[in-house]
Amino acid sequence: MRLHRPLDTRLFVTWPFGATSDDPRLAGVVHQGVDLRADLGTPVLAAADGKAVECNQYQYGFGRYVRLEMGWIELCDWDGHTLAGAAVCYYAHLSASMPTRYVKRGEVLGWTGATGMVTGAHLHWELAVEGARYDPMAYLEANMADAEGQIEAGRQAATELRWTLEERVVRALARADELEAEAVRVRDSVRRQLKALVNRTDGLAYRTEIILGGDAPADWGGE
Repeated sequence: MRLHRPLDTRLFVTWPFGATSDDPRLAGVVHQGVDLRADLGTPVLAAADGKAVECNQYQYGFGRYVRLEMGWIELCDWDGHTLAGAAVCYYAHLSASMPTRYVKRGEVLGWTGATGMVTGAHLHWELAVEGARYDPMAYLEANMADAEGQIEAGRQAATELRWTLEERVVRALARADELEAEAVRVRDSVRRQLKALVNRTDGLAYRTEIILGGDAPADWGGE
């Protein structure tokens, strides 16, 4: 069998399974699930028949979450590999959930939110089989090649954004250098003008003293 999609929307991976984070709070932590973009309040769906437990429980990292116990199942990925054992799914960062109960595949478990350690609303989805974590996207009912493409597109967009920002910084620094050079030129020009103004003022003062009948200053070199 394959897992039912967790959201009834286009699935867009924002942080893939097994990745690490630049967040210093998560230094050295490997991502145990997959993060999916979702607006606040998007319905979250059960991956398979099972029992939804720990509903509306709160955990520091997960925030409000649901644990879906699916019992013993045999999953198949799109390469034909199978994975069998007691399976559990976790749905984290929820805004609210339905109460503890048995659910059918595709039934609503709760709604997406931004609780726990997050930077915005999304769904964190984990798959554990016999206690070990696996990428749930590999066992999804729909072929997620397009999601992989979205991941790569997101990485490329992030790289392009980084280069764009670096280019803007370089341009800003170059402009700052130009402004600094212009400031130096203006300062030197003002100094020259002040010096010339002082010279003219001294000359006027000397001539005024002569006109008034005074002696020409000893350092007067004018006419």
